[in-house]
Amino acid sequence: MSTQPPSVAVIGAGISGLVAARELEARGLSVRVFEAEARVGGKIATGTLHGMSIEEGADSFLARDPCVSELCAELGLGDELVAPAVFGAHILRGGRLVKLPSGLPYGIPISPWSAYRTGTLSKMGALRAAVEPLAARRLSGPDVSVASFISSRFGREALDHLVDPLLAGTRAGSTAEMSLAAALPAIDGAARDHRSVSTALRRARRASGESAGPPFLGLRGGLTRVVEALRAGLGSVTTGTKVEGLRASAHSRYELTLSGGEKVPADGVVLTLPSYASAPLVAPLAPEASRRLATIDHASVAVISLVSPKGALALPPDGSGLLIPSAAGRMLTACTWFSQKWPHAGPSDGSQIVRAFVGRAGRTGFLDLDDDELAERAAKELTDILGSATRFDEARVSRWDRSLPQYKVGHLLRVSEIEESLRQYPGVAVAGASYHGSGLPDCIRSARAAARAVERGLGARVSTPTGA
Repeated sequence: MSTQPPSVAVIGAGISGLVAARELEARGLSVRVFEAEARVGGKIATGTLHGMSIEEGADSFLARDPCVSELCAELGLGDELVAPAVFGAHILRGGRLVKLPSGLPYGIPISPWSAYRTGTLSKMGALRAAVEPLAARRLSGPDVSVASFISSRFGREALDHLVDPLLAGTRAGSTAEMSLAAALPAIDGAARDHRSVSTALRRARRASGESAGPPFLGLRGGLTRVVEALRAGLGSVTTGTKVEGLRASAHSRYELTLSGGEKVPADGVVLTLPSYASAPLVAPLAPEASRRLATIDHASVAVISLVSPKGALALPPDGSGLLIPSAAGRMLTACTWFSQKWPHAGPSDGSQIVRAFVGRAGRTGFLDLDDDELAERAAKELTDILGSATRFDEARVSRWDRSLPQYKVGHLLRVSEIEESLRQYPGVAVAGASYHGSGLPDCIRSARAAARAVERGLGARVSTPTGA
């Protein structure tokens, strides 16, 4: 007599949900994935512009973290990974572009004089950062903000012109509110283990040696190929169907209510939605976890992809993009010279594609503009920054509402409390960008951790949850 394997419902078919489902199926569990949107992938999306594939979300991932490359290899995509043809950022400083020197991890000026030579830091700013090893002491106590830590250790100039531009482009948050431990865990760890962060980072760099590989990797044809390959390998993925309810059940551990009214029993549930969307679903089970899930803010951003005809755009040849400090007061937070960075994906007619990013904590009014107005404003800012009569003939606007989680001070404690609250409901776990990192590697690790937690929960001999 055969025994049916435990069933698990995965809510959300972004990279986290698809990886969680893959891990659970590999463990012999029966898995169904439910996605409210018509497509899978979440924030991974590859569209078309000027007849070319163009990323609408992330276009690359950190190469030093092997989990994405390993997943691509498992999916048969390993040979399709590609490094940027050119890499390196410029920063807008005093109305001009200055090259960000290499070897500044997370913008931390471990070599202040290289930042001075490029014009990223003034002489006084470099002097202030250079004294960090002399005045520093180990960080102790509770979590602190990125702004308070960086400005106290390296000076306000290093914060405003190095660390802030990097974080504004990746997290769209305010460094005054941003958790050091959650947003820059390596820096927080170095500060708690060593007196001097810059000395610790220099020693770590020497010990590991200079990596000969590229810092980032992309995928030919777009990162959507990863989520498509993940979906193809799964047994049951239902799109266009929203999960509207979740409760404990007398007949199975849990019961989902779908948008069409269907009731779906499940022994386990993985919620890979943004925390604010998971909050109402877990409320009937774990009200305290629901309350904390709802407190994690998410910022809205937009990506404007612009096409400039051949010869109409003069870009710095020694870089792949531009970072814009919050202090500059611009609408744009960052730009990527897409065709220069990924020439294999560029138009064959010599046109150039630039991707411009909008969305910064406390400055959301620009996102109220319609697509045409937003593209026009982005083009004007780029023309002003680049100092030439730049012309853009086509545009594509991709909006990501409430997409970037804001890791405010104390974030990791909140996440720990959420996870602790959910442990009383074996087989229920959360995963995704809202919790332990928002990059692709972070989401993959989060999904795998959730799959392990659900498997452990299903193996526990517990009674039906209270409230059935």
